[in-house]
Parts: sequence; C-alpha cells; structure tokens
Amino acid sequence: FCEEAIARYTDAAGHISPLAGLVMSRLGMMHYEANDLERAQACHERSTELGGQLGVSTFDAFGEALGAPTRFARGETEAALDALQRAHRVTVQTGFSDPTWILTYEAALRFRQGDLPFVRRWAEAAGLAPGEPPSYMRLDLQLLYAHLLGAEGRLDEAGELIARLEAYTAEHA
Repeated sequence: FCEEAIARYTDAAGHISPLAGLVMSRLGMMHYEANDLERAQACHERSTELGGQLGVSTFDAFGEALGAPTRFARGETEAALDALQRAHRVTVQTGFSDPTWILTYEAALRFRQGDLPFVRRWAEAAGLAPGEPPSYMRLDLQLLYAHLLGAEGRLDEAGELIARLEAYTAEHA
C-alpha cells in the first residue's frame, strides 16, 4: 500500500511530491521490520529529503523519528537518540502532535541498551501500571511496559499484562 500511495504522488517525470515523505518513512519502517536495513535507511533518507522540501520542521522531525530504530539497528546509536530528541523538541514546540510516541521510541531503544532506570522513569511519566486495561492508543507503550516488568523480574505482572494485550488485540482485530 505504501508503494501505491507513493506512486500516486509521483508525476510523469518520476518526481515524488514532498507530501509523500511520511509515506516513504512508513515504507522504511516496513523494511526495518523485514530486517532489510539498507532499504529501510534509503527510504528514511528519502523521506527526510522530501520533508525538507516542504520547509516544515515537523515533517523532518517525524521522518527522523520514524527512522531512529533503523539507525539504532545499524549501530548508529547516538544518531538515533539525537534524532528522537530533536523530534521530541519540535513536537513539543509546535504542538503538532502528541510527543508520547517519540518518547516511547526512545524508551524502546534505551531498553535495548539495557538502560532500565531510563525506561522505568519513562513508564512512570507515562502513568503505566500493571493492571491498566489495554487501550488501542497505548498498545505500544503497554507492550514495552510488559517487557520492562519482565526485565525487572516481575514475571507474573508481565505475563498478565501480555495476556490482556493479546486478548484485546484478538478481540479488536
């Protein structure tokens, strides 16, 4: 679907509209999930380039934030974290979007680094609790929180939360 959307925003000369930048970054995320990091990085770089043509810092920031997991997986840890922190600042300054998803990306990368104190602070700031009912808008947060609970040795709470998330997603699929 991403490629179809990009094709719709491509003119006869092959020029992609800057508006397709976020779709390009989503395509990069798909390549990341498929562990095709080179294609993912190329999509994210193209997304940032397209966003830059719009001259809107929010689009640049979103593109960079969406590309952060790819950069992290390629060993560019500081660049990934810097991109997330820039995106968070722009999001807070502009009020264009809820910055929670950017903080969740950063917490996920910090979790992979083993920085459990950072992730614990993130979870507390997000108001996460083991008994919280699943919510569509918080699924990513709640899943990362379940990983944190497991890493902290709170296996029963982690298992119960994962079971609730699984039931919720099966019910709403």
